[in-house]
Amino acid sequence: MLPAANASNSLPRKSMRTVKSSRRRSLAPNECFNTEKEKGNDLFSSLHRKIVKTVRRSIAPEQLRLRTDEERRDHEACDLENQKKLDICKDQYEAELVMCKTQHQNELDA
Repeated sequence: MLPAANASNSLPRKSMRTVKSSRRRSLAPNECFNTEKEKGNDLFSSLHRKIVKTVRRSIAPEQLRLRTDEERRDHEACDLENQKKLDICKDQYEAELVMCKTQHQNELDA
């Protein structure tokens, strides 16, 4: 025969549901947390603690260091090259757009 359940440990089913739902609410990601350490950091203050830990772990230490002048020049040169390509693509797109509009207008006139 099974031992009788301790009356102090057993909760009615409805009370157990309430306990479980309050636990779920306490773990909900939309809840804000404010500790003294985090109060000044607006970026992380509204995120859930677990998400913040994940974000901080995912940033590699070498990404946090400042770039050297040489690296900065390389990045700027790369940006300038990409900007030239973007300008060429933009000009081609605008030319094609004008051509399509005139072609469409000619079809409507005919």
